[in-house]
Amino acid sequence: MRVDQWVNAYIANEGLVEGIAGRAARYRSWIGADDVRIFADVHVKHGSHAIVADRPLSEQAKDAEFFDADVLIATGDRTGDPTSVNEVQGIRAHVSLPVIVGSGLDVDNCHTLLSVADGAIIGSAIKEIGRASCRERV
Repeated sequence: MRVDQWVNAYIANEGLVEGIAGRAARYRSWIGADDVRIFADVHVKHGSHAIVADRPLSEQAKDAEFFDADVLIATGDRTGDPTSVNEVQGIRAHVSLPVIVGSGLDVDNCHTLLSVADGAIIGSAIKEIGRASCRERV
């Protein structure tokens, strides 16, 4: 399960968004879903990091690991914006969890990003006019 707000708090376009790690982990345990893996964004796309600006990326990554995320996600600033290599490396350097790319992977940057990441979520790169499509391109 991907969770874009696992730990910490951010101001986003929908208002104050707080992490759900404690509540979600207790619920996962209560329903016996220990085999459900948590893929957690380290930074929240579409949000201001002003609340956690006093905490470096390394600390935010450690927070997500401490609160039992299984995989950490490095993202760009907006949906479809490329994730920077520095973001992936900055997370990876401080945790033992797998780190994947969660934004902006495409044919032009996949070799570079996948050389430092453990995998990727692909969404925007397979959309046509804002919609996912399986049609053959002509």
